Amino acid sequence: MTLTTRSFLAVAVLLLFGLTACERSERESDLETDQRLVSESGLHLSQEARESIGLVTAAARRRVVPRTISASGWLMVKPEHEVVVKAAATGFVLPTADEKKPPEIGALVANGQTLASLRVFLSPQEEAQMVALKEDADILIRQSLATMQVADARYKAVKELKNRVMAAKDVMAIRESLERSRAAYEEAREKLPFLPAEPYRRPLDLKAVAIHSPLTGRVMEVHVRPRQLVIQGDPLWTIADWDLLWIKVPVFEGDLPRIDQTKAAELTVPGNKHPIHAEPTLVPQPTSAGRRTVDLLFEVENSTGRLRPGQAVAMALSTGESVSKLVVPQAAIIWDGMGGAWVYVERDATQFRRQRVQLGDFQGDFVVIEKGLDEGMRIVTLGAEALYGEEFKGQIEVEDED
Repeated sequence: MTLTTRSFLAVAVLLLFGLTACERSERESDLETDQRLVSESGLHLSQEARESIGLVTAAARRRVVPRTISASGWLMVKPEHEVVVKAAATGFVLPTADEKKPPEIGALVANGQTLASLRVFLSPQEEAQMVALKEDADILIRQSLATMQVADARYKAVKELKNRVMAAKDVMAIRESLERSRAAYEEAREKLPFLPAEPYRRPLDLKAVAIHSPLTGRVMEVHVRPRQLVIQGDPLWTIADWDLLWIKVPVFEGDLPRIDQTKAAELTVPGNKHPIHAEPTLVPQPTSAGRRTVDLLFEVENSTGRLRPGQAVAMALSTGESVSKLVVPQAAIIWDGMGGAWVYVERDATQFRRQRVQLGDFQGDFVVIEKGLDEGMRIVTLGAEALYGEEFKGQIEVEDED
């Protein structure tokens, strides 16, 4: 390798490290840059304008809040709250008498509700077997009735015997025979609704089998069309109950001892900064091989349907400890179009400046400030949106209507 080539490679490496360092430095100083730029330009508001807006200010104070660990979680259907309804036999799926078609995606169904009926389809061999079963059931019914009639006649005759000891033995035998015949009769009668009726036709006229929903929920998937031929075991509908959802939260093994798994957690959904309460399930999960994480499971109420399985959420996991943090009311936070969070700091009675802040966990109506604000600074807690509008009012372009 020549000296010129080595020099070129050295310069390239230095440039690469320089660009990387500059990029990292720029990312770390974004917050400070935004604050410096906004600090240079303030917003002047007359006392009259302030009173008309109804601004309220207060000093930023510290509070003792629970110490938490931030993690990401994914919503999932609670086990046994999602089922796939399958065909109990081979046949044609038909709508119920009062419905024009089976339930579609999104339909709300109740536990035990009839979804459709199944007209059973039989091969010639199966039809022959069904006819044979029907004949066997008819013979068993006739035999049972005959045996019960004979036993009844014997019972009446025994009652007239003078030898009471002998009569008692005969009564026990007759009663046993009667009970056996009655059991056989009832068993045969129970089979009749599922067997073909006489006179036999081709194809056999069998009673349709009703298909019921095993739980209350919504139809999430439809796997069958009306009057479609299905095979026994084919999926027909997927029904899910979303009133209670589970949240799967992967946690690194090293963080697991710091988390109080018996305490509730708070979840937030992107686009909604109000936390939602989630209770621990305490269901043990194995460590994921190769990832060295453990899944913690929480349960959240979802009767309004605002959450969806598969949705990603931000979780604040309790450590069981407390810490003093700077907090401000949520009403004091202004969000820009890029997801940045800002507050208005009061310089004096008529001067305000917008300052960017880095947020932590949400604590009820308050939010933790991790960076960008000092304790004691007076901020606007009511009317911040009006100030935001005043600040950019002069930048709104008004186009001519011609």
